[in-house]
Amino acid sequence: MPVGEERERRALGALSGIVIHPDTGVVEGFFVRPVHGGGAQFLPVADIVHWGARVTVRSEDALCSLSDIVRLQRLVESGRTIIGQRMVTDDGALLGRCRDVQFSTHLFQVQWLYPKRWLRWKTPVAITDVIEVRPEAVLVRSRSGVIPVQETLAPQPA
Repeated sequence: MPVGEERERRALGALSGIVIHPDTGVVEGFFVRPVHGGGAQFLPVADIVHWGARVTVRSEDALCSLSDIVRLQRLVESGRTIIGQRMVTDDGALLGRCRDVQFSTHLFQVQWLYPKRWLRWKTPVAITDVIEVRPEAVLVRSRSGVIPVQETLAPQPA
């Protein structure tokens, strides 16, 4: 997705990664691959003016190095990422690796995690089912105790 300036309508780069806080599920910001080359820059969500077909920021000064934001640098270095991480249920079943997320563009709160295994998308996992994000895996609640919706809506014999 392209990133551009609000005033000059100039392209700054394209989104290339995301930083999600592992404890809160809040999107902290995005990595941007600059148009003119160089290393990836960081774009905090607080500097995003508009989210649509392109991401709009007030000025190029919104892009910075992740090392400028110590709190987030420590977060990334902790290894508790979500994208690319193994997803395992609390009873030990491997769901796959988290390859995508869905988040609210108003609150920047993650809502769903999308695991992929053997090149196939698996059942999405709601963020409310995440128990803990560890460096080795995202631990999610097992679905074995869930009653299917069809059973709860079926008429009861009299």
